[in-house]
Amino acid sequence: MKPQSILLSINLLLIFMIMPCHAQTESKVIYACIHQSRGTIRTVADPGKCNSYEVAVFWNRVGPLKIMVSNENAGTTALQRSRQAKLPALAWAQGTIYEILVQPGEQFYLFMIKQADGSNLALRIADPHSGASISSANSANLIYDLLKEAYFRQISVQVAYRDFGSDPQSGIHNLCIDRVILIQ
Repeated sequence: MKPQSILLSINLLLIFMIMPCHAQTESKVIYACIHQSRGTIRTVADPGKCNSYEVAVFWNRVGPLKIMVSNENAGTTALQRSRQAKLPALAWAQGTIYEILVQPGEQFYLFMIKQADGSNLALRIADPHSGASISSANSANLIYDLLKEAYFRQISVQVAYRDFGSDPQSGIHNLCIDRVILIQ
């Protein structure tokens, strides 16, 4: 495991242990920025305060950690965009990842999930609030890193995704990953 991954895991654990008390007294939603290369975390009042080299995340006491992917060209965070436009409904898939397709030239990152009922689902790493491609997916992208680990360790996952309709270039539905839960 990379030192950044260990540091990120320790930081997330500490935040989850400390923040519930803070969440009860001030706000039900906790916002933080995660430095993409160092893995350090800092809490903020507004996810718009995250720098370009940070990933905005938020959570509350009852819900899972949500990772927001910023669209660098739009200049707004995913949370701000979600308030402006009606998003497709959130759907859930559960199973194991059996295939990863990476086409960086086309900005296409696909994870195939085999569900308990035997069906397969192709889910993309893209902006979960617009369906737009992201510039890159690597170990600095938390969703990519979690799903890659789940693939290599054969860990079950629950993945929330949004269906942005048919993608004519790939010939499949544009099912964009919104959040990931690892299950042991």
